[in-house]
Amino acid sequence: MTMKKLFSLLLCLSAMFAGSVVAQDKGDMFIGGNLGLGVTTIGDGSYSVSSVTFSLAPEYSYFVADNFRIGAELDLSIAEGVTTFTVAPTFAYYVKLVDKLYYTPEFTIGGGLAANDGYSVGVFAFDLDLFALEYMPSNHIGLSLSLVNMSYALIPEASVSTFHFGLLTSPEVGFRYYF
Repeated sequence: MTMKKLFSLLLCLSAMFAGSVVAQDKGDMFIGGNLGLGVTTIGDGSYSVSSVTFSLAPEYSYFVADNFRIGAELDLSIAEGVTTFTVAPTFAYYVKLVDKLYYTPEFTIGGGLAANDGYSVGVFAFDLDLFALEYMPSNHIGLSLSLVNMSYALIPEASVSTFHFGLLTSPEVGFRYYF
């Protein structure tokens, strides 16, 4: 599915939930989740290796102040031969761009396990969503989209670390129900 089709689908879904939008006030909460799909290619012109990563991340968040939320996220990522499960607190701030559209940069830091061929190791990771948007077609529904992110992961036992900057290469879409 191309990005244009995905964005069109999100707009169609949001049109089904027309209504007024309330601000993210202190005490508001939501449950929701994100789906992610990323493609990474490493190499030069003569040799390259590509891998596809799928992620699923349910989330609960609470607004501790107007437009500022903290939450908890469980993230399951599956790449070629490697499965990663992390638990992470999340922090985000909402900036209203237009009537129902918000810029929502988010910082996540957490830890968990990475498994490969029956062997598990601890992992520490952080993620910064630099270009994240949320469209709120009604008081209780939010649709999110993240297109630019940076992440760092460290596996101390294996002395391995990775840094990733994704510019439209690992988008995430999400659904949130506010209460």
